[in-house]
Amino acid sequence: MKVLILGFDNYKELDNKMEELIAESGNYLFAVAAGGLSGQTLEESLSAKWAKDKGAPLYWITAGTGDELIRRMVQECDYVVMKITSSSPQWHKNLLMQFKKAGKHGTVVR
Repeated sequence: MKVLILGFDNYKELDNKMEELIAESGNYLFAVAAGGLSGQTLEESLSAKWAKDKGAPLYWITAGTGDELIRRMVQECDYVVMKITSSSPQWHKNLLMQFKKAGKHGTVVR
């Protein structure tokens, strides 16, 4: 299973949420997907850092446009863990809607 982790800006909060989800589900065997638009790098991603720290396989998804990135993330990932705030970009909200339309599930942190 590939889990997309997106929207976190605090490593400790991300770590706590992932540990909570792992404990609740009992599922600790998954790959982490992270991504961004062309020009963004893996080193900028907290989810990539978390995956590396935990020894989880990591997939980097990138695209030239926001719509293409959303399409690829929904197509390639099975579950999303996303932090949404009032300042979250609109494409994060669009991504959640596309996940729902595809019949996929996730966890939203507010």
